[in-house]
Amino acid sequence: MGPVIGALSRVGAGQVSDKIRGGRVTTIMAICNIIGLLALWWYKPTSVAGCWIWLIIMFWIFFWTGVGNASTTEQMAVLFPPLQGGAVVGWTSAIGAYGPFTIGMLLAECGAGVMFGVSTLIFVAILAINIYYYDRKNAPDLC
Repeated sequence: MGPVIGALSRVGAGQVSDKIRGGRVTTIMAICNIIGLLALWWYKPTSVAGCWIWLIIMFWIFFWTGVGNASTTEQMAVLFPPLQGGAVVGWTSAIGAYGPFTIGMLLAECGAGVMFGVSTLIFVAILAINIYYYDRKNAPDLC
């Protein structure tokens, strides 16, 4: 279910990113993913009913990850010339395929708490870089 939610949100977010800029959508995505990851980090289900809350939080993260995929793809198309932009999107997609492998390795080696902590720090870095270079008032007019 999670990858389907991410794929569907990517479709809608692509159109939104084209209208309001990929940098702005990436900022919103990073904030929402940080909220979701922190919720997973802190929330520990104590009953079967509590697992539904955990599942909803996971779907939240999948949704916003799909949004982030669309918004960063829009940014690449704006930042690079058409021929290079296509190559960068392809390269990024290939690197992105290692995500499930990386998550599996982090879970196996470090445990869920460390994995969500590292993921949260990565999204904080994404947020800071994106705001500084693409989504602040005096940022270069790149996207």
